[in-house]
Amino acid sequence: MKKFLLKIPYFLLTIVFANLTACKKSGSDAPNVHDAFSATLNGNSFQTSTVEGLDMTSISTFDIVATQHSGNDSTVIELSFPDTLAINKTYDIGGGHSGGAFGTFYNGGMWYLTMYRLGVSGSITLTSLDKNNHFVAGSFTGVAKSTAGDSIVLNNGKFSSNFQVQ
Repeated sequence: MKKFLLKIPYFLLTIVFANLTACKKSGSDAPNVHDAFSATLNGNSFQTSTVEGLDMTSISTFDIVATQHSGNDSTVIELSFPDTLAINKTYDIGGGHSGGAFGTFYNGGMWYLTMYRLGVSGSITLTSLDKNNHFVAGSFTGVAKSTAGDSIVLNNGKFSSNFQVQ
C-alpha cells in the first residue's frame, strides 16, 4: 500500500499528461462500441462515451477517465485502482484504507477526492478484465469530498473501456 501511495504524485501527473496528449485509439473516426461511462451525481445523470482507459504497468495501476463537456464547462470522473484487483469482487474506495483504489471528480473548478478525506466511502467492482484484448469494465459507487468540505454522491456508476498500455 505504501509503495502505491508514494507513486500517486507521479501517477496524477501521468494522467494529466496522458489526457492532454491523448490520441485516437485507431485510425477510424467510428466510436468504439466498448467505451461507455455512466453514473448518477447528486441525483443528476452523467453519461459519456468519452472514456480513456490506461494500464500503467510501471506502477501496476489502471486508470479510467470519463469526461462530459457542456459549453465551456467540463465534468471529469477518474477511477484509479491496482491492476491486481480480481473480477467480481468488491473493493473499498476512499479514505486512508482503500487498498489503493480511489476516485476524483472535477466540476466547476472544484476537485472532489475520495482519498485522505474524512467521511468518504465507496466501492468498485471489476466485472471484466481482458488484458489480451485491452478491455476493462466494472461498477462503482461512492462519496467524494472537496477541500472545502462539500461532498458529491456518485451512485449507479458503470464503466467499460478499451485501454492503452503504457
